Amino acid sequence: MPEAPEKVMSDEWAPDLHEIVMDTESGKPGTFAGTFLSGIWLRPVGGGREWRTEHIRPATQDEKHDAEAARRRSTDQ
Repeated sequence: MPEAPEKVMSDEWAPDLHEIVMDTESGKPGTFAGTFLSGIWLRPVGGGREWRTEHIRPATQDEKHDAEAARRRSTDQ
């Protein structure tokens, strides 16, 4: 599957709070937690410690589905 193009927050696109996005630096999905000190802060989809990144893009439907499925599996154990 082709990668979705990288986007940065701009007047054209900015994620909603708690929206699942992809961190293009690490390749991990995360929920958008906000911006602070010129960084973008994400939190693991199932909750946990936030991390800072500088490059995100919208998650595809498949990536959102996979992230939610992984979260459900981790809470079922």
